[in-house]
Amino acid sequence: MNSAWARPDKFFGWKALTVTAVMYFAWTGIMLYSFPDFLPRLHETFGWSRASISWANSLAMVVQGLLTPFAGMLVMRYGAKKALAAGGVLSVLCFIAASFHTRLWELYLAYGILFGAGGSLCGMLAMTTIANNWF
Repeated sequence: MNSAWARPDKFFGWKALTVTAVMYFAWTGIMLYSFPDFLPRLHETFGWSRASISWANSLAMVVQGLLTPFAGMLVMRYGAKKALAAGGVLSVLCFIAASFHTRLWELYLAYGILFGAGGSLCGMLAMTTIANNWF
């Protein structure tokens, strides 16, 4: 294995920092702040009020805030890579389930619960743990 990644004289910290920074900006920019783009379309398609649709995003933030201490315990016990992988799986399941929803409670379950749980595992906690372990 004659690779630059496997050489012990190379410092891997800057690459880890770059990857976690890109992941964080993708997470916040694309996934987290894209909900306002879907809000008018959900309102037009289903006729639900904007307040009831917005509650799904609020629920996701509350679930993320409540589950972050547990995510911290999982990061300490199993490592940040496994926590990021689990959060990514939950986020993918969220968007798959949200693409098939037809009722408001399904949106709450898919986006509010699954995305909030995925966000607590994929959030800043796991990414800063990866970056901090290299410096």
